[in-house]
Amino acid sequence: MNLEKIVSITGKPGLYRIIAETPKRIIVENLEDSKKKLPVSTNFQIALLDKITIFTTDNSDLFLKELFDAMEANTELQIPDGNTSPAELRNYFRAIAPKHDENRVYASDLKKIVKWYHLLNKLQTHE
Repeated sequence: MNLEKIVSITGKPGLYRIIAETPKRIIVENLEDSKKKLPVSTNFQIALLDKITIFTTDNSDLFLKELFDAMEANTELQIPDGNTSPAELRNYFRAIAPKHDENRVYASDLKKIVKWYHLLNKLQTHE
């Protein structure tokens, strides 16, 4: 799964692809509706998905890409959806990422990761 130039923008739902950059802003397109393009100024917090890591108990970097790879590799486990209970999400992540720090990685983070995975996987199969 290629996460290059895919971003999450604080305050805006969904994921976006960077299509152009200027010194003061970027132009993004919504991944679900590529007809929707919008300029994003430096006032917004923008997170590149290929740079996102989660906290681990041994202070190593666990990149989002590695989590997505673990989700795909563990075919015996059903990947939860975005409506799964926090306890079930936590159990799933204990299985695929046993070193994630349960005290600093919140259930809302796990839910977001699962939603992003499903969105990107859906888009990847439609390409």
